[in-house]
Amino acid sequence: MHYQYYYDSPIGTFTIESNGTHITRIYRAEGATQSDDIGNCQPIVMAVEWLNRYFSGSNPGPVPPLMPSGSEFALNVYYAALSIGYSHTATYAHIASLIGSPGAARAVGRALGANPIMIMIPCHRILGSDGSLTGFAAGLEVKRALLGLESGQRVLPRL
Repeated sequence: MHYQYYYDSPIGTFTIESNGTHITRIYRAEGATQSDDIGNCQPIVMAVEWLNRYFSGSNPGPVPPLMPSGSEFALNVYYAALSIGYSHTATYAHIASLIGSPGAARAVGRALGANPIMIMIPCHRILGSDGSLTGFAAGLEVKRALLGLESGQRVLPRL
């Protein structure tokens, strides 16, 4: 079964999708408005609660059950990115090393560019080797805003 919910955040509306047991996608939903009813899909209920804590500026704790799609390499990248804790950052090269593929920083960047579960799989915490903000599917303004939120900035721009 497929479940979908539109979540209105301080940085825009996101679509949350679930197969009924796991979150399968979270992505920006341009032009959508928040859904009225979460329904009885427990992973979506958990995701909304997690996102509410996250956008309040608190460490939201462990993510709900996730089931991202992608190649074996991409899945390894996503699970490595999950190891980067709230308010911490890492580089693409560090993620490449974590998955046993040193020298694959660009491939890591491409995989993260296709991250199907934004925010929960924290690709926004991954930086260039010089610490610069590079590549983010939702744009660098969103990446900067998410990192600012995690560093204690309480006010997020509406993007």
